[in-house]
Amino acid sequence: MEYELEEEKKSEISIVEIIELSKEYGYEVIRKIWIVLLLGIIIGAYLYTKESNEKTMYTSSLTFTQNKPSSSSGGISSIIGQFGLESGESGGATKMLEMLYSRKVLKKALFRKIKIDEKEDFVINHYLDFSFREKWKDTPRKDFYFTSDSIDPLNRDENGVLLAVIRRIKVLHLTHEISPGEIILLKFECESEEFSFNFINILYNELKGYYIDESINKQLETYNMLQVRTDSLEKEYRSIEYRLAHFQDTNKGIFKRTSMVQESELIRTVSFLSALYNESLRSTESARFALINQTPFLQELDLPIYPLSSESPRPIYQGILGLLAGMFLGISIVLGLKYLKDKMGDNLGKTETETTNDFA
Repeated sequence: MEYELEEEKKSEISIVEIIELSKEYGYEVIRKIWIVLLLGIIIGAYLYTKESNEKTMYTSSLTFTQNKPSSSSGGISSIIGQFGLESGESGGATKMLEMLYSRKVLKKALFRKIKIDEKEDFVINHYLDFSFREKWKDTPRKDFYFTSDSIDPLNRDENGVLLAVIRRIKVLHLTHEISPGEIILLKFECESEEFSFNFINILYNELKGYYIDESINKQLETYNMLQVRTDSLEKEYRSIEYRLAHFQDTNKGIFKRTSMVQESELIRTVSFLSALYNESLRSTESARFALINQTPFLQELDLPIYPLSSESPRPIYQGILGLLAGMFLGISIVLGLKYLKDKMGDNLGKTETETTNDFA
């Protein structure tokens, strides 16, 4: 019974201590409220000003998927194998995205021409107008424009600008998402609605062409090689066939043994070339149909349409958010300093007590 009363008394003392400690820390916050308000105003004003200088951003979205080629390679695999090559396989969504963010594809897209605000120019020059022109107004680059889609590899200035633009696009503007079914969503966000709308379409078309070309590159080379061989055999076959017909017309009614031997040789040659040509023609046709079957196909699901989704600056919201964050930071600093001060005071008191006891 006495033990329970003692525990209850300790609990009451603990609650009283907590209340007193809370009051003490609360008074400390009130006493130094100027620190809390100062930090809140500073951070709130910063975020308000920063958000006020932002511009409305427009986002264009495009979704697409790949209709993968048939897994049965058919004649093309055996034909490619005869030449010591390997048949190309689709790399899927990962391969497409690696190509999308490559400098080669982005450069091709940037040097297409589009019309914005009644001005037709390279895509990259339109991008420079709203992204760099203001920053360059007091620099030697203030009148910089690309005048050709062919850049000298040794031209450091043009290459430097191109690389800067590509880097900004990859970091600031271009994003993607992949669904479990490998449906790819591309997004491009910038302050120009027309540019955002046009650029994502151009970029997708460049990706589409480049991906298909790269996917069937080896198969296409093999088909072209077979086609050249077939054309050569056909030309030679037609030539020998014409020589045989001409020989037979010239020697009609003549029964010399030498003429008969020459005619037999021409007939055998024509028969041999005919068999080679027909076999080569069959192989070429098989390769052509298999190539068509192996060609990947990109299917657009949702193309961007006007008006694009937009996000306008919200300076008041950001200012209030900054004010609250600053006040929370200020309260944390005041309470932290109070705690450290009390801790140091307790330690100092203990040290003085121990010193007094030692002297005693």
